[in-house]
Amino acid sequence: VAPAATGRIYAEIGGGVDTGLAIANPNDLAADISFYFTNEAGVQVGQVGKLTLPANGKTAKFLSQDPFNGAAPFLGTLTYTSTLPVGITALRGLTNSRNEFLITTIPVTPTSTSRNSTILIPHFADGGAWKTQVILVNPTDASIGGTIRFLDNGTPAVEAAIISDTPYRIEPRSSFRLITAGTSARTTSGSVRILPVAGQAMPSTMTLFSYSRSGITVSEAGVAGA
Repeated sequence: VAPAATGRIYAEIGGGVDTGLAIANPNDLAADISFYFTNEAGVQVGQVGKLTLPANGKTAKFLSQDPFNGAAPFLGTLTYTSTLPVGITALRGLTNSRNEFLITTIPVTPTSTSRNSTILIPHFADGGAWKTQVILVNPTDASIGGTIRFLDNGTPAVEAAIISDTPYRIEPRSSFRLITAGTSARTTSGSVRILPVAGQAMPSTMTLFSYSRSGITVSEAGVAGA
């Protein structure tokens, strides 16, 4: 991902989960970065924070650590603005009940907007020890909404059928998360469509696949929508 002066990241703290950021300054001058948290209700939590990266410097911290100091439990986003473009990698870390640390990448959402397009998530899996989280981030300062549509795999002779439609609404600068039930002994798989309300901005999307054994999450992976 190219360095950017602003962006938004899905943020989760608590329940064995923490979100980490690695930030690198590729410039020959120091970069002053400000940031703030927004919860799922679209409300800013705490004050605007600040950090300075020296020329060609780097930092890597979890959001529960200084200088972010995010308090658990938290679900929402972190938005950053920098005086110079910086490179950011976001990671979701889960410590399971066996004290194993599982990690997956999280997209960094541009705060620019696109409209009137369907977003494709090529795969979901639910049941048979699998769960899928569909995570949407609002890149705008206005509420946006639409529908999350799950479809089965279909066959060469039969068009994929709609399994379910779930409406979503995302408050300004915030996020929305849908977790599949995962209760069936049989695994169901297919694809997901994100259908924004006509004329409204598209959210940034990702899916988080998790696999459990004896009730313990042993594997996770994240994939951005297209």
